[in-house]
Amino acid sequence: MAIDPNQEFLVQPVNASWLQCNIECQEGCPVGTNCRGYLNLAAEGRFEEGYILAREPNPVAAMCAYVCSAPCERACRRGDIDRPLAIRAMKRFLFEWHQASGIPDDMPAITPRDTSVAVVGAGPAGIAVARELAVAGHRVTVYDELPYAGGTMLIGVPAFRLPREAIEADVALTERLG
Repeated sequence: MAIDPNQEFLVQPVNASWLQCNIECQEGCPVGTNCRGYLNLAAEGRFEEGYILAREPNPVAAMCAYVCSAPCERACRRGDIDRPLAIRAMKRFLFEWHQASGIPDDMPAITPRDTSVAVVGAGPAGIAVARELAVAGHRVTVYDELPYAGGTMLIGVPAFRLPREAIEADVALTERLG
């Protein structure tokens, strides 16, 4: 392949498996959220499906829709051309759309186990681990110094930056799991 010095980007053919495995925005996300998937669903007007896909791997997706540092956007290939896609803003839109729709969250089928687990701390990490343990079938009790869940997100991040409804949504979803 001859390289044209006037060409800004090197273009070479790749196969579909390369494209499926090299999604830089998804690789940039600490929880591996399928950014491309929920952006495509939102573009098609399939907001509820986009919300479900955005929330699925992330127990604190509503909080992240407001305060995530958005490493996915720094990894977005579109940024090589002009500006990265507004991935976090779309997650926020999907969360707000879902809240306004009144559609209840689907709950996963859980096979109960005969075990109880204590989680110390009701901040984002405690909420995340409580959700994963509950989905795995364990009975979970969360202990925290404060009388309410949310941790630093609640007491350290101002409400104009992180609406309390987002914290409450993530906590409520985890509580519904048991």
